[in-house]
Amino acid sequence: SRSDGGTYQCKAFQSSKTLTDRKVKQIHLRVTHKPTFAEDGPEFAYGFLNGTANVTCEVSAEPPAEFRWFRLVGGKGKRHFHIREYHGSVIINETNRNTIQIPVTHDEVFGSFLCEASNKEGRTEKKIIFKKSVAPQVPTLVAMIEVADTYIDLDIQSSDDKQESIVGYRVEFVEKWPGDPMKWASTPYNKDFKKHKNGESIYRLDALAVDTKYTFRVAARNLAGLSEYTREQSFQTTALRSSSSRALICRLTLSLVLLQYLRTLTRPCWHLALFEDI
Repeated sequence: SRSDGGTYQCKAFQSSKTLTDRKVKQIHLRVTHKPTFAEDGPEFAYGFLNGTANVTCEVSAEPPAEFRWFRLVGGKGKRHFHIREYHGSVIINETNRNTIQIPVTHDEVFGSFLCEASNKEGRTEKKIIFKKSVAPQVPTLVAMIEVADTYIDLDIQSSDDKQESIVGYRVEFVEKWPGDPMKWASTPYNKDFKKHKNGESIYRLDALAVDTKYTFRVAARNLAGLSEYTREQSFQTTALRSSSSRALICRLTLSLVLLQYLRTLTRPCWHLALFEDI
């Protein structure tokens, strides 16, 4: 079965009265099989006018699958190819995962698509219905809760949260010092967060540079895509304390604790001395 695939070790021993020899060899076992879709794979995709939508097809396959997309038109069994050139779409190809990125310019873009995945072991296909939806609203609250040396905690909330249409948020950020031009179109920095299921609204943006100024903005995400971004906000991470500073703080803290402890020991002696004088 597929679960038998993996890495195995073969060990061989040879021994005599004067010598013992041992060899170990790793064997990589790959179980080939035709592409299969995950049971919980998407059967619907969503987009909104004037936005860009991703319709994704993902399989398990060995060797990796090759993909083709069809736009289903007309009656049953009719298909139109070539999706690669369909309304300026872009194909994003990854191992066993293929995404068609579609600019949603008019209602005719919506409809039924067919994803075909194949390798030398066989072929499989899946119908995905691309449905019209609405863009999420811009987050109503973005507040900076705590700024540290390498992270910032943000409180992000949206009025759509109660309808449970929001599935997450994207924080787009860039290093920016006074006088630097703003270039959101070319920024490589963004982080996607899944919406907390427990009602919490605090999200941590980490792996930041120490003592650096950042400008950021936030967008909400639903199944159809991203909202417009919030207004820009800025913050500066704190400086990292030096090891000597941390050592000095530790020594001062220890000295205060020791002094307090000595006071508790000497206080009864003072009372005893006064009593003896009387």
